[in-house]
Amino acid sequence: MDIAKWLQDLGLERYAPAFRDNDVDGEVLPELTADDLISIGLTSVGHRRELLAAIAALGAAAPAKSPAPDDLTRGLRTPPPPEHLADKIRQARPALEGERKRITVLFADVKGSMNLAERFDPEQWFRLVEDFFQVAAAAVHRFEGTVNQFTSDGMMALFGAPITHGDHAHRACLAA
Repeated sequence: MDIAKWLQDLGLERYAPAFRDNDVDGEVLPELTADDLISIGLTSVGHRRELLAAIAALGAAAPAKSPAPDDLTRGLRTPPPPEHLADKIRQARPALEGERKRITVLFADVKGSMNLAERFDPEQWFRLVEDFFQVAAAAVHRFEGTVNQFTSDGMMALFGAPITHGDHAHRACLAA
């Protein structure tokens, strides 16, 4: 992938030297986080958001690949599970390859988020939601659930998969 051309198509060609100087190529690009972009010099919140959205769109256009048990890479905003939980997920390899079982799905979001968002600057709101994601993910991981995805102001977590627990519903309630 020609990163300089891709940035030019986005109207963000000024960042091509930073990407080149930091060895960002087509393999590294999908793994970039907001913190990575800051560390290579993207100080504009708007440009970071635009780049993260464009990176996500690249991933959506790529054919889906099956998750590898040893590749616990998460989405752009999803903190990785703690190492002890990652080890348990790796050991649950058959569950990652597919099986039918009952699980509990936890959905959580920021109540009244649209009203709250109107009261904050975009940067403040972004930091507030990021803090929520960190706290919510920590609660999920504490009870050995896995964060499946984050939405604009919420998250979805799974309990009972890939790590099987007979009390998965109780664990989800405790995490909530």
